[in-house]
This record gives sequence, structure tokens and C-alpha cells, in this order.
Amino acid sequence: MPNAAHEPSRARRRFALPLAVLLLVVLAATAGARAITARAHYPTIRIMIVGKNGRVILPARSITDAPATLKVEGHRCAVAAGTALAALADLARAHVHLPLGLMAYEPCDTNPASAEGLFVETIDGIHRDAAEKGTYNGWAYKVGNRGATAGAGSEKGPFGNGRKLSTGQDVLWFWCVYKGSLCQPTLGVSPAHTTARAGGKLDVKVDAYDESGKGTPADGATVTLGSQSATAGATGRVQITVPARAGRYLLSAHKRGLVTAFQRTIVVTASGG
Repeated sequence: MPNAAHEPSRARRRFALPLAVLLLVVLAATAGARAITARAHYPTIRIMIVGKNGRVILPARSITDAPATLKVEGHRCAVAAGTALAALADLARAHVHLPLGLMAYEPCDTNPASAEGLFVETIDGIHRDAAEKGTYNGWAYKVGNRGATAGAGSEKGPFGNGRKLSTGQDVLWFWCVYKGSLCQPTLGVSPAHTTARAGGKLDVKVDAYDESGKGTPADGATVTLGSQSATAGATGRVQITVPARAGRYLLSAHKRGLVTAFQRTIVVTASGG
């Protein structure tokens, strides 16, 4: 016969497992909530990648620019949130199959400050080109229409002024064809409205932006909206036919020798916008 004195301890053991499981569930839920809350504090940006000859490798999409850890030359390297490199790493890790190749001008480690010495050599298998006089064609990035002046992983931000990326900004990674020390211009599209009536017309302005962010009319650029297209005139202005079906369509522009424009989403409605 079991000792009656042991019964309370046996009862406690019967409740121990359910309580332990409940505690784990609570801890997991709390950790998950903290992770969601933490990500909410990171900026939400839009990113797009354009390769050689204006080919869109990755259409524009929104991501949370959270911290990242990358393996570079045998080292685990921390990259701060709110940087163009962290955004690129997030795409490679979680969103699309996008192999990255990095080199370190200086050794990097778990201190995010060391990521300033990282350089993007390869995206999607496209490697930088060696050229004469120490220059090369390779990967560069812009924030909005302005070329970045600091490393993609720099905690000082894309322009070295201490301001990292913030919610709502656009980051364009593109294949830079150097002319002297400058990349070719990038196109930018400015629609008159972001909503339009199905089958109607939409006015669009197209400009070509240099690295300082200065724009000039992109005469002859082809503007596309879904399957519709039109050619910009000398002023960079064009009127394009809106698709006949309601939905969300990408507006962009391309021109030989220039970088394809960062895509804008146009919402097409049956009743107008």
C-alpha cells in the first residue's frame, strides 16, 4: 500500500507537467509578442533591384528593415537595422532566392559598426566587373533619387550624416555602369494620381536623375502600366491608357542606357479614383 504521506507530492507531480506546458506557452507567446513589437520599431521601406541593361531582378516591395547577421569571409558579421545592406540581407534570407556575395575591406564581427567595411560584390549571381584604371562596373544603391555616399552597412546612414533609413523611403539597388566616377542616371516616374479609372488616362512625368538627385526630362523613355505603354516627349510628360480591368498595377519607365524607374503602384477602379 502506498504511503499516504506521499500523496500530496504525487498530486503536485500530476499538475507539474500541465503547469510547465502552460508556462512554456505563455513564455513563447510573450517572446513572439516582443519580437513583433521589436520589428514594429524598425523602419518599413520599399526596395527594388535592377540588374544589367535595366532588367528588373526584384520588383518593388515593402519590407521591415530589421538587423541582420551575414557570414563574410568566414566571419559572422552584424548589420544594423535601417541600413540598405540589412534590407538586402532580409530579401536574400526570407523573401526571395537572391544569392549575395560580399567582401570586407576590414574584418567584420558582431559589432554592427564593423559592417561599414562591407561591400556588395554579387547579387543574384551578377558579379562586379574589373576594369582599367581601378574603376569597375558593379552594384550601387540610391535612396529616393539620390546616390548614397556611405557604405550600405554603415550605421551613419546612406549619406554619412547619422540618419539611417526611415519608414516610407525607397531603396534602389542597381547595376552601375561607371562613366568616370559616376553611375548612369536612374529614371523616376511621377504619376498625377495613384488611383485611376479603368480604361481612362493617366498623366505621368518621367525624369532622369543623376547621383545628386537632380532630374531632367527623360525624352523618349517608355512608360509602362501593366501591359499598356507610351513614350514620353521632350518635356518628359506622357499620357498613358489605364488597363481596362480594376486592380493594382505597377507603373515604371525604361530607356536604353539608363536604370529602370522604381515602380509605383497604381490602383485602378471601375468607378474612378
